[in-house]
Amino acid sequence: PCKTCHHPLQPGANYCPACGAKVVKERLTIKWLFANFLQSVTNFDSPLFTTSKLLFQRPENVTISYIEGVRKVIHPPLRYALIILSVYGIFQFLFTDFLDLTTAKSFLSGFKQGVIDNSDSPEKLLRKQRIFDLIDWFQSRDELFNFLMIPFISVLSFFLYRKQGLNMAEHTVIAIYAVSFSTLLTVALGMILGVFRSEWAVDAYVTIGYFITFFAFIWNILSNTQRVLF
Repeated sequence: PCKTCHHPLQPGANYCPACGAKVVKERLTIKWLFANFLQSVTNFDSPLFTTSKLLFQRPENVTISYIEGVRKVIHPPLRYALIILSVYGIFQFLFTDFLDLTTAKSFLSGFKQGVIDNSDSPEKLLRKQRIFDLIDWFQSRDELFNFLMIPFISVLSFFLYRKQGLNMAEHTVIAIYAVSFSTLLTVALGMILGVFRSEWAVDAYVTIGYFITFFAFIWNILSNTQRVLF
């Protein structure tokens, strides 16, 4: 019988005639999990690609339409965010050296040099270094920090656009799509520039990356002002 709805199956059937679930005959393997992940990311007909394309073209078509009940052609926000975080994790793993260079180029690096005073006691210098190590960790994973800011973004947009009649959960959906999409654009930029691993590539990633994050975030938040349904 079907493992999903327990409907009887014909011998050799690949799909359940009652619920349409695929008949899984093989055991799960790491190779299958990796292949399934790649297929979901690279398949141009998948909801992931469709959602990303629509977020680039008309972000309000995704955010507001999902809020108003569209589901089939749009990836749910939490699932979309988890996939983008997975892609970001792969990017972190493959381009660690490049991201370390971008951290050294950030404005906080100059700030740290100004704060460190060689006349400080060893204990005070050690405390400062621990704080700076934590800052460096967050800088090299700044997109993760953006995801942690989703509750704050949701509350802020709730008060800024309270006349639109959206509740907190709906503002959270908009914030998740905004942060996820800006992360995807930043990762795409990093994968292109990270191949070169040169000073100009690092400068371009830091400068353009901040612009992309800000632009994508503002564009998606403006979804609050429109109501578009497929």
